[in-house]
This record gives sequence, structure tokens and C-alpha cells, in this order.
Amino acid sequence: MAYTLSLSCRLLSLSLLFFITSSCQHHEASISSTLIGFGPNPRPSLLKSEVKDSPQVKMATVHFNSSWNNAKKREALRTPQNGFEVKIAMMRALDELENDNFDSAIDYFRSMLATDFLTDSGRMNIYWYTAQAAQASEDWGQVRDSYGSYLMASSLLPKDFIDAEITQRLAIARAVLNAHEVAKHDDFGRAPEKAIPIEDLQETELLIETLTCGPEGKARFTHFEEQSPILEKVHLMQRQIQCSDGGGVLSLWFDLSEIQKRSRADVARR
Repeated sequence: MAYTLSLSCRLLSLSLLFFITSSCQHHEASISSTLIGFGPNPRPSLLKSEVKDSPQVKMATVHFNSSWNNAKKREALRTPQNGFEVKIAMMRALDELENDNFDSAIDYFRSMLATDFLTDSGRMNIYWYTAQAAQASEDWGQVRDSYGSYLMASSLLPKDFIDAEITQRLAIARAVLNAHEVAKHDDFGRAPEKAIPIEDLQETELLIETLTCGPEGKARFTHFEEQSPILEKVHLMQRQIQCSDGGGVLSLWFDLSEIQKRSRADVARR
């Protein structure tokens, strides 16, 4: 099932390197704020002061019987040689996104990622938007690579920089990656010993919402039932879900160990 990514001027205003006005005019100063060496404060910036509203992040859909493929083979663009060329590449990438030319946008994003001119937060945001564009073009190999890189890049940010928006994106990235593993491997998440590790409770809902089912992958899992943890395995949670086309019930196990560990650490610090 194709995933449609709508990128309006309002959504583009949340872009990693700069924001766009209502007329989609580019702001030079804002672009520069994500380049290394800009300004006296080395702390990475996501331009939160310029963001009025956060868009709803649309979830991708995954055929339940789909498998991972390698990312599409792409012809590498020339790597930007300086900050100015990075800005030009970013402008072109956003223009391609605005025109739904997702593959071309990914090529520009990849060229920027090959440079050393990005802050950690800027690089992380490029990974995020690359994943979004890849979902739109159903390049699941690139989705996997980009979301995986997004999660790795997030570890470089100061802990106090992980706000609600980034937390939500991290949960989505982990959920989509785990959803693909559920679709790819017949045993992943099907038994307590193969439970799906999660770091945020919302990941269970996000993962289930991501999966599609049915012969052509056009149905969704609509019936949710949470089972109480087994007494001797209190770190596990079981979810029973049923395909909306009348198909069978799928039982998924989730491992809450990381959440419980973090909760105990929070209590100890008080």
C-alpha cells in the first residue's frame, strides 16, 4: 500500500536547516543555523523558536507479508564542498519534496549527509526527512537505513535536548523498524522469548498501526486486546490483534524491561 507524504509549505517550515515563510521563500540566516560554526552557541538547534505548530506525523503502512529489500541503487550527486553548496542542495531537496519528486529529494539529502558541514541535530533531521521521503517512494531499504541512522544520531544529542517532538519521532522510528521485522520474520514477537523490545509504551500502538494485513495488504489490524502480564514474566505484555478482513488473530509479545529499568532509575533519583 503506497504511503502518501504531503509536504506543504507549513510542513516545510519544520525542516532541519531552515524554515519557509507562508510564500515558501527561503531564509538564508535560518539555513545557516544548522551548519557547523554558526553563531556563538555550539549547542545544536532545531529552530524550535520558529515553529508555531507541530504537524501530525503520518504513519507508513507495511504489507504484513512484505520483506526488506536493499535501498534503491542511486547515482550519487556531487557532494557539496562548502556551507553555501549545502544550502543550495537543501533548497533543491525541498523543492523536489514540494513537487513529490521523492527519489530526487533523497539524492540531495544523501549528498548533504556526505559532508562535514552539519550539526548533529541537522544531520539527524536529514535522516528523518530522508526516511519520510523513502516511505513515500516505498523504498523500504532506504527507510530502514535512514530510521536506523536517525536513532544512532539521536544518541549524540544532549539528553536535555530530547524534547517531546524528538521523543515522538524516536518512538515512530523504532516502531516502523520493528513492524518490518514482524512482517519479515515469522517468529519475531510471536512468543515471550522473541518479544519485541520497546522503550516507550506508545511504540506498541504505533507498531500495530503501521502493519497492514490481508491477501493484498489492504486491510488493517483493528481489534486490540491487551493481556495482563504473566506473573513470573511481569516485564512482558501481550497484545491480540485481528485483521479487519476477517482474518486470523495475531498475538504479539512486547518486552517492557527497558521501560521498567528507566522507571526504577527515576524513582531512585528522587
